[in-house]
Amino acid sequence: MASTSARQAIAETVASGARRLQLSDMNLTALPAELPALILAVTRNDAQTSIALLASLYDKSGWGMEGRLVSALAAHELAEQMDLVLGSRLGPDDEDFAAWARSLEALVNDHAAADILEIGRLNADIERLIQFSIDLEQFDNDNDREEAITVAKDVLAAVRRDLARGLHSIASVSFTTVDLSFNRLQRLPAELYDLPHLQELLLADNDLKDLPRLGEHGPPPLRVLDVSGNKLEHLDPDLLSIESLETISVRYNSLTELRLRPESEPVFSELDLSHNLLGHVDSRLLSPALLRLAAADCRLTEWPDLASCPRLDYLDLSKNELPSPGSATFSASQDLTYLNVSGNLISELPESIADLDLAYLDVSFNVLERLPVGLSELSGYVDLHVEGNPLPDTLLRAAELGSSYLVEYLKSLNQGTAPCREAKLVLAPVLHEMAVAA
Repeated sequence: MASTSARQAIAETVASGARRLQLSDMNLTALPAELPALILAVTRNDAQTSIALLASLYDKSGWGMEGRLVSALAAHELAEQMDLVLGSRLGPDDEDFAAWARSLEALVNDHAAADILEIGRLNADIERLIQFSIDLEQFDNDNDREEAITVAKDVLAAVRRDLARGLHSIASVSFTTVDLSFNRLQRLPAELYDLPHLQELLLADNDLKDLPRLGEHGPPPLRVLDVSGNKLEHLDPDLLSIESLETISVRYNSLTELRLRPESEPVFSELDLSHNLLGHVDSRLLSPALLRLAAADCRLTEWPDLASCPRLDYLDLSKNELPSPGSATFSASQDLTYLNVSGNLISELPESIADLDLAYLDVSFNVLERLPVGLSELSGYVDLHVEGNPLPDTLLRAAELGSSYLVEYLKSLNQGTAPCREAKLVLAPVLHEMAVAA
């Protein structure tokens, strides 16, 4: 169910003009019904309905209304009275018209909605209405009266326009971020996609089995979509094909495929597909702009086409069933600094891996019996993990002591003779531990 705190958060966020709607970790099983209705009212420029919905949200939350919202509700009451008058014919009774004009003046000033309405301009127009009512008393013929009434209606229309501007300044939903993470939501309203400025939609760790299709207003300018930790089995290709999308996380779902529209040309910079049932990574997802790719535990049996993403900096393909990479697998990945291919079926690494400027390399828990000698030539400090492979004991002992010990050991092997003095000093603890164990 929708909590009172969620209703309060929505009302306060809208009333304050904030851009981030934060409804995470509220144990929600459903969103307040007023939220999709509010979004719909805003997309239709129906400010009066928006204000009424905000009033409902505050009323159900049991909290006192924030100052700007009080003024907006007062403006809403004023708008209703204006609609009532403009929608009816002004009667021939001069005193009725004069009384209405004076009550309108009192209404505007009594409610003191100066923070969202230009009271000075409104009062000036209302003074004109009062003057028309005085003039009407002096008109002897219907033609003069009708002409005055026509002018009065024009002035009232100007008042309504000024009021509408004030209403829209408060009854606007300009969220750029909607965070619904860490709840128990099972469905979402399609109206979320109608938010015209939405850039981040965060839905992680809910109970979503499906997402709504894009609405009739077209896609929002979405940059970030996080649906990780749900129960999704498929995603709408139209949603994935939003041109502005840069970051997508679908980790920990039950997806068997990710499809794009045929004409789509994605510009993803971060893509996390981990812990799904994909079987392969569609090369169309790998844009030249891609910087980070995670596809751990996706049942992969073949390497993704890394040549499609030459700017890749981060690659996690751990816990799959990947065979040994070919000599050209990393040829286009010169910017790669993080590589995790642990928990695969790799029996050999290409010597070309040493050409990468890696800061992190994890090849643990594969079936490697040797390491490329070129790893000793890696520049700078490298966090190197090789445990869980059928490698020589001395090499594994060096690895247990840390990456720097392991690299020094590999350097000694690279010389093709006995370890150098520096390597002997580094490996002394290893040799001592081996002697004690024997």
